[in-house]
Amino acid sequence: MKLLHFYLLALSLYHSLAYAAEIGSPLSEFIHLYEIGHEQCSVRDSKMIMVKSSNTEQMLEIQLDRYFMDIRQAGRSVVVLRPSTDAHQMGCSRVLASRQMGCSQVLADNPRQSWKVVQIKIIKE
Repeated sequence: MKLLHFYLLALSLYHSLAYAAEIGSPLSEFIHLYEIGHEQCSVRDSKMIMVKSSNTEQMLEIQLDRYFMDIRQAGRSVVVLRPSTDAHQMGCSRVLASRQMGCSQVLADNPRQSWKVVQIKIIKE
C-alpha cells in the first residue's frame, strides 16, 4: 500500500512539474487571456473571456483547461491563433447553471467559468 501511495505521489509531482515547465515556456509571454463586455454575456455582470496571441511571426496552438464552479471539466479546448489576427472568444465568465438538490433543481450561487493555459505549441504552415 505504501508503494502505491509513493507511486501516486511521484506521478502527481511529475505532472505538476511538467505543467509548470510547459507554462514557463518562452511562448507563454505571447498568450493573453482577458475579459471584455459582450452582449452574449449579460448574466450577473458576466464578461466574455478572450484569448489572443501577440506573436507576429508564428502560428500557435493553445490548449486550455476549462473550469466551471472551480471544477476542472473533461476534455480540453484547443485554439489555433494565427499572427496578427483577432482574439478568440472562449465563453462567458458567468453562466446560468442549475444543480440537482434532492428532487428539485436550484440555481447555482456563483456559476463562474474560466480557462487556464496548459500547453502552447508552434505550428508550421
